[in-house]
Amino acid sequence: MAGDDDLVFEWALTRVGPSGARDPIRVRVGTPHYLDEPFPCWRCIFTVEGHSDRTFPIFGATALQALSLALKILREVLGGIASEATLVEAETGEILSEQTLSDAIH
Repeated sequence: MAGDDDLVFEWALTRVGPSGARDPIRVRVGTPHYLDEPFPCWRCIFTVEGHSDRTFPIFGATALQALSLALKILREVLGGIASEATLVEAETGEILSEQTLSDAIH
């Protein structure tokens, strides 16, 4: 992902599996950028490091639409992780339920 100053936000989490294994997860959402190619649009990327090596590019007609769609899809990705393991906010130690994730990212 681009430099840290190009981020909308970054969130440090810990995934605690059924066996108690703890794995760090770092969520990063980039600032929307306008693209002329391959077609005029806005792109917002996000990553969920520690869960997937994939960078998710999300496209929209406006910057706000691209960011909103990225956050919606990110919420679904994190909800999927939370349904299989416990997610803990790294800084506070708060356990994040699927409802908390839904309330936190929208």
